[in-house]
Amino acid sequence: MWARLAFCCWGLALVSGWATFQQLSPSRNFSFRLFPEAAPGAPGRLPALPTPGEDSAAAESKVERLGQAFRRRVRRLRELSERLELVFLVDESSSVGQANFLSELKFVRKLLSDFPVVPTATRVAIVTFSSKNNVVPRVDYISSRRAHQHKCALLSREIPAITYRGGGTYTKGAFQQAAQILRHSRENSTKVIFLITDGYSNGGDPRPIAASLRDFGVEIFTFGIWQGNIRELNDMASTPKEEHCYLLHSFEEFEALARRALHEDLPSGSFIQEDMSHCSYLCEAGQDCCDQMASCKCGTHTGQFECICEKGYYGKGLQYECTACPSGTYKPEGSPGGISTCLPCPDENHTSPPGSTSPEDCVCKEGYRASGQTCEVVHCPALKPPENGYFIQNTCNNHFNAACGVRCHPGFDLVGSSIFLCLPNGLWSGSESSCRVRTCPRLRQPKHGHLSCSMGEMSYRTVCLVTCDEGYRLEGSAKLTCQVNGQWDGLEPRCVERHCSTFQKPKGVIVSPPSCGKHLAKPGMICQLSCRQGFILSGVREEVRCTPSGKWSAKIQTAACKDVEAPQISCPADIEAETQEQQDSANITWQIPTAKDNSGEKVSIHVYPAFTPPYLFPIGDVAITYTAVDLSSNQASCTFHIKVIDVEPPSIDRCRSPPPIQVSEKEHPATWDEPQFSDNSGAMLAVTRSHSPGDLFPHGETVVRYTATDPSGNNRTCDIHIVIKGSPCEVPFTPINGDFICTQDNTGVNCTLSCLEGYDFTEGSTDKYYCAYEDGIWRPPYSTEWPDCAIKRFANHGFKSFEMLYKATRCDDTDLLKKFSEAFETTLGKMVPSFCSDADDIDCRLEDLTKKYCLEYNYDYENGFAIGPGGWGAANRLDYSYDDFLDTIREAPTSAGKARSSRIKRSAPLSDHKIKLIFNITASVPLPDERNDTLELENQQRLIKTLETITNRLKRTLTKEPMYSFQLASEMLVADSNSLETEKAFLFCRPGSVLRGRMCVNCPLGTYYSLEHSVCESCLMGSYQDEEGQLECKLCPTGTYTEYLHSRSSSECKAQCKQGTYSSNGLETCESCPLGSYQPAFGSRGCLSCPENTSTVKRGAVDISACGGYQSLRHCSFCKPPRFSAWKRGIFSAKPYVYCVQRM
Repeated sequence: MWARLAFCCWGLALVSGWATFQQLSPSRNFSFRLFPEAAPGAPGRLPALPTPGEDSAAAESKVERLGQAFRRRVRRLRELSERLELVFLVDESSSVGQANFLSELKFVRKLLSDFPVVPTATRVAIVTFSSKNNVVPRVDYISSRRAHQHKCALLSREIPAITYRGGGTYTKGAFQQAAQILRHSRENSTKVIFLITDGYSNGGDPRPIAASLRDFGVEIFTFGIWQGNIRELNDMASTPKEEHCYLLHSFEEFEALARRALHEDLPSGSFIQEDMSHCSYLCEAGQDCCDQMASCKCGTHTGQFECICEKGYYGKGLQYECTACPSGTYKPEGSPGGISTCLPCPDENHTSPPGSTSPEDCVCKEGYRASGQTCEVVHCPALKPPENGYFIQNTCNNHFNAACGVRCHPGFDLVGSSIFLCLPNGLWSGSESSCRVRTCPRLRQPKHGHLSCSMGEMSYRTVCLVTCDEGYRLEGSAKLTCQVNGQWDGLEPRCVERHCSTFQKPKGVIVSPPSCGKHLAKPGMICQLSCRQGFILSGVREEVRCTPSGKWSAKIQTAACKDVEAPQISCPADIEAETQEQQDSANITWQIPTAKDNSGEKVSIHVYPAFTPPYLFPIGDVAITYTAVDLSSNQASCTFHIKVIDVEPPSIDRCRSPPPIQVSEKEHPATWDEPQFSDNSGAMLAVTRSHSPGDLFPHGETVVRYTATDPSGNNRTCDIHIVIKGSPCEVPFTPINGDFICTQDNTGVNCTLSCLEGYDFTEGSTDKYYCAYEDGIWRPPYSTEWPDCAIKRFANHGFKSFEMLYKATRCDDTDLLKKFSEAFETTLGKMVPSFCSDADDIDCRLEDLTKKYCLEYNYDYENGFAIGPGGWGAANRLDYSYDDFLDTIREAPTSAGKARSSRIKRSAPLSDHKIKLIFNITASVPLPDERNDTLELENQQRLIKTLETITNRLKRTLTKEPMYSFQLASEMLVADSNSLETEKAFLFCRPGSVLRGRMCVNCPLGTYYSLEHSVCESCLMGSYQDEEGQLECKLCPTGTYTEYLHSRSSSECKAQCKQGTYSSNGLETCESCPLGSYQPAFGSRGCLSCPENTSTVKRGAVDISACGGYQSLRHCSFCKPPRFSAWKRGIFSAKPYVYCVQRM
């Protein structure tokens, strides 16, 4: 490939040695190259022939540069496209060939994509030429006028119809044909010729006719192959040559040139109406593709047939996709686009019918009038409120649709309309309104009295005063006022003669004197009212007087003697009971209360709800109220509550875990039989579960938890363990505060148990484990006693053991030895703390229970001494938590025994006595609050050093009083100062931890420290331990038990199976006994079968009495539940019954 190709014709005209170039053979195999260094207008040079190995990137760069120049020219032509004449001269000679001819036509199509082809804008002609008689205008929109001359027809029909014929290259004839066509060009139009050829012409020189066309104002572009007649192409092109003459390496580059120069976007352009059949390709049906409010049009820019919605409609134009422009908008022309193509009316208060096509369709809304292009709101005349009236909210606007409400002030009535509405015609609705004052009914002057009013019309606010003549009294109000509602504020008064009226003596009331009320009474008369014993007067006072106004001082008819004392009644205390076993109720009885009344009369007692004891109450709280009512309707009530509590959790059946699944996938679905729940209440249970059968489970053990809760809140859980094993030798256990480090080979898995930093195992724990793939069994076998790691700290306790002798005349007195031992411990114990006074934080103490031996010199023994009767006793044995020291102590009696075995008989017994004391001094240094191994190690070293220095201080102490001698009664015991012996200091741990080297390791979870054996032992079944370093295990709550040793948490304590249930270990989760069996015991591992030919009605029977006889189903009309006898002592006793079972 050539490094660079010639790309502009204009450089050729200036190449020196042109005559030499003309003498070259017309063969088309010569090469031409223009150096890029030659600027436009500068002399060019003939290059050397290209070499075949040059890079192809230069050709791509050349097309890009030509495309930039061509784009500028095309953009200028587009600006003139409203009056443009384009003529394409396309070479179809044999030298071009059919394939390259198609490339020329593609170039034409690409070039036309940038121009709106329509008779009123850009007109196109395409002339193909080869031999003299084959110069044919294939397309002529310039000189020949006919229908459908637009871009759509050009691109879709006419250009595709052009066929290749072959022949010579009669370029001159092509220009002559172009000249004939352009004679019909429009006045002031831009005329352009595009010559597309391989560069060689014959049949005459085309340049003169090209020059004539240029003089005529025609702009000529030439496109050719660089191996053609470059000079001829250059001469025919318009100036500047570099923008009108284009030489390419091949015909394929024509299309590439067009792609780079002609890819600018065009506006939508105009549209030309066409027959609907042209748009039949737009839908799958192949016909009637356009909506009924759309037409098929050709886009003069796009060159495509489209369905375009008509004026007043928008949308895609396809069937059912044209929508009328909404009210308030219009669309003046048919164009593609969405609702944005609908233009809004000039004013926001305009309206228009849907589908409007012109701004003249926009009219003002009701209540608005036109003012030029805008709408003004209609106004009504301003209103004023009527006299003695007002507008609601003191506001009355007068624009269209404004409403004004009219009201009158109090005492006035509205006459006319109460609401006025501003109508579209500028007038108010309704009739004129006014406020008319209200009047009251006219009053008459009372007989024997006088009437005086403030106004004669007795209108609103008129005040009238009434008075009576002497000897008469006024009945009614002395002052009447005419109110807002047109009524007097009282009844019309009258004047009557003054007397107090007679009255009927109220029932049960004693009136004194007896004549009171039987005749009209004069003012001042007094009547006394009273009641008999046990009743009180109510309604009036005991004294009623006839007042000067002619009225009694009280309403005597309201007087009554009433028994106001309520009866006495007392209810039993609240009763709370639990449901019977496997029942949803409890049978409750109580004492029915009685009542007493002060009247001594019969008292009626009512109960609500109407329960009569004994009564079978369901689960829940019931309030029972007893009410006592006497004959005077005085009543008293008492209430007590009966609450039946359901404390029995739901029952579980089939709570069974499936066997482990071994798969290689990371997750695997697992299924199981779901558990079944039932409840004594018979109510619906709320059952939740953490997983569902068929869920994916990861490797390891996953607990699927089912929880059933009854309405009383009692719940029961079922844990189903899903185990997904990746291999037969998965580690079944992860130690607390530790880990397994495993390696595997073809035969199995080897694991080493290790602890985290700061943790360790207690002594004797196994740390090597192996599992063979062959059987999948761990060795040692897995158990709950596999060890855990516990906290370790540097030992902060130490001891040093001493022994010495005290001389005595005798030591066979046990009481003497005991007193001496106590005196020795008391005296030395007070002095030992001072031995460690050099270190403030080290505490030294004398260990209790000093050991003592009585040594008697006896010549019958080889060494002269034997242990006397005051030697070691069981009550005096040391019990330390440090094993090394215990071993030393335990060896002492054995050594003495060996000494006895070498006895030699002596002729005369002779003996001396010494008391041998063995004691320990301990020292302790406190541990820091936070772990600090460096500090703890330093403290431990100081502790050992301190213990080692105690020996010298002890020696000095024993040579002085009070340690040198002890006076006990008549016996003096004196220290043998040279007899003090000691051993090296030892570390030890307090109970709860064991010594491992220099460290104390706590007893781990699930264990306790055995004081008897000085080791950490597993918690026994029925206990657990969830803390480290404990001296005993915690007992499981009452009624619960563990199923294995070494339990680490209270959650491992499980309840024992209740009566009527069982499990494989007697602990939860339990299943109810199946039909035909029962179980009266707790914690059972199975159920007892009913006697032969008997069975139970339901699962979970607790007694053999639940087993009844049965007969064939064909002998039964229906099946009956068991019958129960009457309530006796709070227990239902079951009578014999027969029930039916279906034969299988």
